[in-house]
Amino acid sequence: MKKPFLASFTVLLLAWLLFPVNSGELRVSRAALPSTIHVPDEYGTIQEAINAAAPGDTVFVSEGLYYERVVVNKSLALVGEDRETTVVDGQNSGTIIQITADNVRITGLKLQHTGWKWGWSGIKVTNANNCEIKGNFLFHTCHQIRLESSRESEIIGNIISAPNGSFPHSAYGIRLENCTSCVVLNNTISNNIGGVHLENATDCAVLGNYIFQNGQGVRLYSPCLFNRIAANTIYNNTYDGMIEAMRLNQTLRSNVFVHNNFVNNSKPFIFKVTGCVWDDGKEGNYWTRYNGSDVDHDGIGDTPYNVGQERDEHPLMGVYRSYNVSRGASYVVGLVCKASVTGFSFDTADHGTKNVITFNLSDDGKEPHFCRISIPRGLLNGPYTVAVDGSEESNTTLKELPPSNNTQAFLYFTYNSTNSLHTVMISGGQDIQPPLAIYAVVLAALLAVSSVAAILLIRRGRKKIEEETVTS
Repeated sequence: MKKPFLASFTVLLLAWLLFPVNSGELRVSRAALPSTIHVPDEYGTIQEAINAAAPGDTVFVSEGLYYERVVVNKSLALVGEDRETTVVDGQNSGTIIQITADNVRITGLKLQHTGWKWGWSGIKVTNANNCEIKGNFLFHTCHQIRLESSRESEIIGNIISAPNGSFPHSAYGIRLENCTSCVVLNNTISNNIGGVHLENATDCAVLGNYIFQNGQGVRLYSPCLFNRIAANTIYNNTYDGMIEAMRLNQTLRSNVFVHNNFVNNSKPFIFKVTGCVWDDGKEGNYWTRYNGSDVDHDGIGDTPYNVGQERDEHPLMGVYRSYNVSRGASYVVGLVCKASVTGFSFDTADHGTKNVITFNLSDDGKEPHFCRISIPRGLLNGPYTVAVDGSEESNTTLKELPPSNNTQAFLYFTYNSTNSLHTVMISGGQDIQPPLAIYAVVLAALLAVSSVAAILLIRRGRKKIEEETVTS
């Protein structure tokens, strides 16, 4: 246990001997430290605070109503006190927040009333990369959030809506145009002409969003390449969405739709061009419009579901849900069933010799029900047992499915009960631990990286101190 410490100490001692630092030369430049600017306490308007800010600063906006349209042209964070009560109103005269700089973060704001004109947006990112738009409330703006020519930006956890009953003349939800490697994650999008729009998007991801009561759920306009649309719930829209060529461009390729729930939408996709894949080779999407059977009892429909000119070869027989479990590493558990699911958790039992996944089911209590669950073996390894309401005897159909491999197990079980509320416990062995040799290699690699990093940091500090000493 002492050897890693001694090795690290030796490296630091060597670095200190090679690059000595005179403590009397230390300087701290307050101007280099990021600061927080408060609106309206220090500046009366948001734009004045942005103009006064330095790159890296935070502009904090207290709750209140601000009639403004602002431009963020430097890397900073714009943070509202509360997205319900920190309101920025565009007075129906244009885009409310225009972002033109990289590394901008916008959070905690309510944005409303851009007015109706193509290109006017609640938040518009133009030729700016690595921006984060998180936890805002956008209400009745034309293009609610729009990214144009952006790379590696993220739109996460926003509420995007128009007034109830205003559709179809309300707004567009989220639009990615000429974007690469951007992420749209866990947003709630309702009452818009369309939920999420991708046009000339490459390697983007639309994940875990709730898209409901819009004209169309997800729209893809060519050219679109290698995008992933997964684990979204798209329900009560007029159309599932649209797949269409723009400006006579027919280039759509390898856009993957998987694990989405298309629930009670009035009409299917408007389908005008091919270039999408509707399953991952094991599982596809859930469609309430699908009326196929599941004779082999694996939670997958026996016949494909036709999506326009293409097919979902593995349609799900129940709603797909995913759960993230962090236990040293991050794992995703996928669950397919028609019952409602609550209280998902992971824990250990039997003095740490077993791991257990627990969740509650609520069904109609009238017919046999099923669950299909995919479990990373690093989280929960076999042999597996499943108990419903404390009894394993009711689970006579428990089986491990053929897609299972060394890293992932797919289980299927049914249960019979006259009750409508159930507790399910899935037990298995401890997670698979890597051999000690792997730990040794990883430890050596980490030690080497930390040693190099320590030397580089000391060199950088030495150079900075010398520069400040010369200028002081």
